[in-house]
Order: sequence, then structure tokens, then C-alpha cells
Amino acid sequence: FGVLLGFSLAILAAFVIREHYAAEPILPLSLLRNRIIACGNIACFGVGCVVMASTTFLPAYVQGVMGRSPLVAGYVLAVSSVTWIAGSASGGRIMLRTSYRTATAVGGLFLLSGIAMLIALDPQHGPLWAATGTGLVGIGMGLTQNTYTVGAQSVVDWSRRGTATSLIAFSRMLGQTIGTAIYGGVVNFSLAGLLGGDAVEHIMEPALRDKLGAQAGEVLLAVSDAIRNVYWVAGFFVVLVVIAGLSLPKGVSPTRPAK
Repeated sequence: FGVLLGFSLAILAAFVIREHYAAEPILPLSLLRNRIIACGNIACFGVGCVVMASTTFLPAYVQGVMGRSPLVAGYVLAVSSVTWIAGSASGGRIMLRTSYRTATAVGGLFLLSGIAMLIALDPQHGPLWAATGTGLVGIGMGLTQNTYTVGAQSVVDWSRRGTATSLIAFSRMLGQTIGTAIYGGVVNFSLAGLLGGDAVEHIMEPALRDKLGAQAGEVLLAVSDAIRNVYWVAGFFVVLVVIAGLSLPKGVSPTRPAK
């Protein structure tokens, strides 16, 4: 791990140096000196991490821990896709009437509320609780992602709008990749040694679940705790998104550009 991390950092350093001296860089580093773009990249990285927590592990909880059918798990998961659209549409109205900062602050409140509900998941709460939690997260993600994309586009000239937009999208995808790796490590560490590391598979497969017998309660509790740990980590990234949003300049919007 240490060798791979060192190699990755060396490649990153080489890339930064190359881009600094390139006549036509792929990533103009000067963009990152803009406050809105810098905050947008930090926040969208966090959003990417959060979206993987709220989608990747929720079906395992609903289907495995709660014992619901794959259809119910699918319905729960689909809620965030709908609320994300609602959040994006609302974000456009909020940023036009107020500012980017206000839109992202509202989005941060939804993210905090949603992730708090996911942290408090309990089989007795039922799928509706899980759907509400991921739905709130979806609204928050729509509000923040859309706002930062528009904000990044508005602070550069036409020749760099494609680059600014791509940078925001790249940060979100990078967050999804790194977030998934971190969450996978959290789950694996939490379930280390339990059923040979295949605890999730045992509760997801009805045939394997029936064979657990008296151990079923212990396994379900362990998986529930492991997934809850994932949402605690996701809560850290939500805080990162909120801090980035509050760091935006006040009063700046698509109709009131930064001076």
C-alpha cells in the first residue's frame, strides 16, 4: 500500500509540474485559484463520496438486514434519483433569487438531515425511513452539484467553460471512486473474520441465510453496524461539503457576478 501511495503522489506531482509549465495545459492550474471553482471542486468531491454511500450500501441494508425483497430495495434506491432532479430544479431558482452560497447552504441542510437518518437506520424503522433518508440526500446532492456547476461556468470566459465544467465533474467522479474504496475498507474491517469475510453475501442469499441458524442475529447485527459505520464516514464528507459551501463569497449569483 505504501509503495502504491508513494507512486501515486509522485505521478500527481509530475502532473502538476508539467501543467504549470505547459503552454496549453489540460488543466489550467490558475482555475483553482478562483474561490468558487476551488470550493466547487472540494464540495463535489465530497458529494461524490456521499452519493456512493447512500446508493451502494443501502440495498444491502434493506434487502439483507431488513429482510425485504429486491424489489423493495430497488424502490428505496430509486427515490434519490427522483429527488436529485427536484433538488437541481430548486437549486436553480434559489441561486437566481439569492446566491450560490445560499443554495449550497440549503443543500447542506438536506445532506445533513438525510445522512443523519441513514446513520440512525434500524430494521424496525422499515424501508420508508431508509427511502426518506436517501431522498433527502438526493435533494441535497441536486442542490449542490447543480449550483457548483453553474457557478464554475459563470466565473470563467467562454474559452474555459468546458474545462471548468469538466473539472467539477471530474472531482465528483474522483470522490465516487475514493469514497467507494474507503467504504469498502470500512465494511471489510468491521466484518473481518466473520463468516470468512462473506457476511454480506450470506444475508443477501436466502439459501445461505437459512443456514445461519442461531448465528443469524449476530451476523445481521454485525452487518448493520458495518453499514452504519459507512454512513458515519459519509457524515464527515457531508461536513466537508457544508464547509466548502459556507466558504463561497456572499451575494454572488448568476445575475450578480463576483467583482
